[in-house]
Amino acid sequence: MTKWLADWFSQPSVLSGDPTRRAKSDVHNMCGDTGQEIKAEAQARGWHVLDTGTHYVLVPTGQMGLVC
Repeated sequence: MTKWLADWFSQPSVLSGDPTRRAKSDVHNMCGDTGQEIKAEAQARGWHVLDTGTHYVLVPTGQMGLVC
């Protein structure tokens, strides 16, 4: 895993279960791919990644549901 992605996955807010987001362009730039690394790392942890079109939202814990 790239250091940049490891830093995101280990930041205190993520470790406490808070969703966080990063621009997709930053993820693609820093990881050198088009989202495969973040997807693989999140799946390995049982976490979720949302794609909003412009951002990836990392959801580390809890249940997710679409409200509207």
